[in-house]
Amino acid sequence: MSAGRVLWSRPESSLVLALAVAAACGYPRPPDVGDDDVGCASDQSCGGSTPFCVDRVCAVCKASVNCPAARPVCDATSHDCRSCARDSECDSGACDLAAGRCVDPGAILYASPSGIMADPCTRAFPCSLFKASSAVEPSHPYIVLLPGSHGGTQFDGQKATVCGNGATIVGNNVLLHGSSVTMRDVKVIETVRVSAFGAGSAFVGYDSELTLDDVEFHLTAIHAIDGGRVLTLRNTTIANGRISTGAHVIVDRSTFLPGSSISLFGTDASLQVTNSVFVATVGDKFIAINDGTPGSTAPGGASVFNNTFIGGAIGCSGSPLYGKNFNSNIFYNVSSVQTEPGCKYNHNLVVPFFDYGGTGNITGDPLFVNAASNDFHLRAGSPAIDAADPALVNGHDRDGQPRPGGGRSDIGAFEYRP
Repeated sequence: MSAGRVLWSRPESSLVLALAVAAACGYPRPPDVGDDDVGCASDQSCGGSTPFCVDRVCAVCKASVNCPAARPVCDATSHDCRSCARDSECDSGACDLAAGRCVDPGAILYASPSGIMADPCTRAFPCSLFKASSAVEPSHPYIVLLPGSHGGTQFDGQKATVCGNGATIVGNNVLLHGSSVTMRDVKVIETVRVSAFGAGSAFVGYDSELTLDDVEFHLTAIHAIDGGRVLTLRNTTIANGRISTGAHVIVDRSTFLPGSSISLFGTDASLQVTNSVFVATVGDKFIAINDGTPGSTAPGGASVFNNTFIGGAIGCSGSPLYGKNFNSNIFYNVSSVQTEPGCKYNHNLVVPFFDYGGTGNITGDPLFVNAASNDFHLRAGSPAIDAADPALVNGHDRDGQPRPGGGRSDIGAFEYRP
């Protein structure tokens, strides 16, 4: 080839060269993410009040760190910031449920199974539960239990919230003397007695309020709770433990397994039990109510509605001046039900049927989903569906699902869900 000579290729050669270059560069180019104009490709594609790209949708947050203190939790489904609803949703380990805000660590006393009395109860240097209980005061009303098994403790004239986050209290008493204590998300096992009234079986007349929320008792044939002034159980499970009290007792969305019961006594006792499940061996008493002598004029009575009772027995006596009302419950293979004056039974499903008086009581197979596995949800066709007292007001069931699920609430602890 001579210098300076220009060679013109044939059109076919140019086409071959162009195709070779295109192949080397990866053409035809695959479409970039977002080329179909559906959703965002990255955070750079979003802005304003929804600055984060999550699953190709512009969202308020990706993680809770993106949320303000007033709405500290990034919801895993909506990816919007919301109030906290559980202690475990907060990095500090405690949620102020009333305000929906995470509690500042500076207002929390941290307790560790390995902590000692000399430790300052901070997150870096957690103390023992006993030390934390003694240190509770208005500027430090929260105790957060770090993972593991904690010993017992006591509260004297204090107001406290104990956030367990799944921790365990084992082997000792929890005593309340003139205090107001809430315990959340705690497991109580072995030979523990939680007493809102006094120590052991010695009832000491100190008023206390005890609220248990999402607590599990796994005990060994002892009283779970003795005495107190006001006792509230929510979403709590008791296995082989007894409540024995002359207090005002409120129970909702809870489960009592074999060996567990509620014994109510005294002229100032009252009971409200809703949306709960009781399972017992034949002959064990689920509930024993005696709200005073027949002539008593002290406040008392009981409202027991929308519960499911399997086996066991019901004891009901005391003053006829204060009604003890059993309404819209399932009594399935219950061995005996006491029907003294003042004890009223209406709109219950009773199997096998026994006439307890009252109105609206029915019978028939409740059609549980799986009674052998303690699954007492209702199946289609159950006579309990839409059969509860139409005047009964109860906004949720054992699962927290709204009532009524249909035109009328269902009898028992669970609303039928297709």
